[in-house]
Amino acid sequence: MTLKPILSEEQIRNRIATLSESIDKEFRGRNPLLLGVLKGSVHFLSDLSRSLSIPHEIDFIRVATYIEGTEASSQSRVEHFRSLNVKGRDILVVDEILDQGHTANAIKRFLLDQKPTNLEWVFLLVKEGARQRTGLFPNYVGFEIGENW
Repeated sequence: MTLKPILSEEQIRNRIATLSESIDKEFRGRNPLLLGVLKGSVHFLSDLSRSLSIPHEIDFIRVATYIEGTEASSQSRVEHFRSLNVKGRDILVVDEILDQGHTANAIKRFLLDQKPTNLEWVFLLVKEGARQRTGLFPNYVGFEIGENW
């Protein structure tokens, strides 16, 4: 089975440049923490980080989502988080896709307990209907994709 790309490398590169310009503008004079969701965000986070001109730090978080049959359950928990103090920090959570929202909502609950100054979201892809399903409205979105992708 041959998979056909839905986006070209150039489209992704151009969109990351646009996202980084917006992030640079919003966070000028601040030092946000880009928090990548392992493992899917690694390449997107790397490209985004290199494209930013503002000072920033990078760290990673991993979330375990329990699978029941073919559907991910709502039982997700933060499995790994370096002991970095996020209290009073600007946090940009970077992930590759917003779909069902189990991972994002687990991260949101975990981080809000840590009391960051600002918690924002950057997704490369957001599935159609994901905002309504999850109640999560990302600040930065690379591409909207269809439900059947």
